[in-house]
Amino acid sequence: LAAVIPNSHILNQVVLTDPAIAVRGAIERAQELAVVIPNSHILNQVDIVCFGVGSGGTCTGVGRFLKEKNPNIKVYPVEPFESSVINGLSHSPHKIQGMGIGMIPEVLDQSLYTEALRVHSDDAIAMAKRLAIEEAILGGISSGANVCAAIQLAKRPENRGKLIVTTVNSFGERYLSTALYSEIREKVAAMDQMTLEESIASAKAYLGI
Repeated sequence: LAAVIPNSHILNQVVLTDPAIAVRGAIERAQELAVVIPNSHILNQVDIVCFGVGSGGTCTGVGRFLKEKNPNIKVYPVEPFESSVINGLSHSPHKIQGMGIGMIPEVLDQSLYTEALRVHSDDAIAMAKRLAIEEAILGGISSGANVCAAIQLAKRPENRGKLIVTTVNSFGERYLSTALYSEIREKVAAMDQMTLEESIASAKAYLGI
């Protein structure tokens, strides 16, 4: 398949480097290979990052680190559309748990960014559902908001071909009581109740035992 599929790579093609120069040697060799292998990417070639702001720690910590490596990297904080205090608007109730706390946290380094992105709660919920169904990524509502923001950035003409990074930093099981799983809860509530004996019999019938 590698012979007929363009730009495919077999993962067992391990390239060994001199252990005497450790990680630095591996990075230098990877950079050399990236020059000659089409469509290669070195993971530190990040153009844009966006993160939901709760405490502001992720946006500040990652943003500072990346800008030390490349001052041209763009950092975008993300907040609920309904509570866009970073954008200078008022705080209102929203459904994106873990972000949009109603104030600009002291930890957030405001010198890192020039624009904060806004995501509607319902869009974040819809995206979290899509991630689970289409990508098998069971993230929470704030993760859905992060991906929505990344897509906003990807749609901008000036970002064509740019590498945009965000995080899925919450697991879906924490949101079972929220609007993210309201449809499933309603379906479960509408199911016929069964006794333990009936459940065992049903399971045996399904398994053919």
